[in-house]
Parts: sequence; C-alpha cells; structure tokens
Amino acid sequence: MVDRVHELQPKAGDTGKISREDPEAARAAGETLHLDVLNLASRIVGDVTPKLARATIGSLVVLGALHASPAVKAAPADRIT
Repeated sequence: MVDRVHELQPKAGDTGKISREDPEAARAAGETLHLDVLNLASRIVGDVTPKLARATIGSLVVLGALHASPAVKAAPADRIT
C-alpha cells in the first residue's frame, strides 16, 4: 500500500471533513490514509463505517478535536497519536 497524508484543516467556509468517498478512493488506489487533524472542526462523517476506517486509516494525529461516531473513533484507536 502507498501512504497518503491528508490534513483535516478547513479552509474558510469548509468543515474539514472526511466522507466515505475519501477512504474508498484511497482503498481503490491501494493507498493508506494518514490523517492530521489540525483544528477544532474536523470530522469523519457518518457514512464512513468502522470497517472502512480500520481498513484505510494508517495513522491519525489529533491536534484539535475529531468528531466521529464512537465506533469509527475506536476502529483505528491503536493508530491515534
């Protein structure tokens, strides 16, 4: 798998979110997501399943607040720094 860093830092008017399309595209390309949460409004939206999060998130660095369902937060828990 190829690693891809994805920063969750919203631009003006954006929410800094990951939706199902992001991890699905990474999986299709054979990539692993390495997420850097850099603000207070980052979230993994409800259409990302725990199974998809576990399969595609290689690392997760939180320097702000990550909003996601408890199950999605728990899926890559061993990869959060």
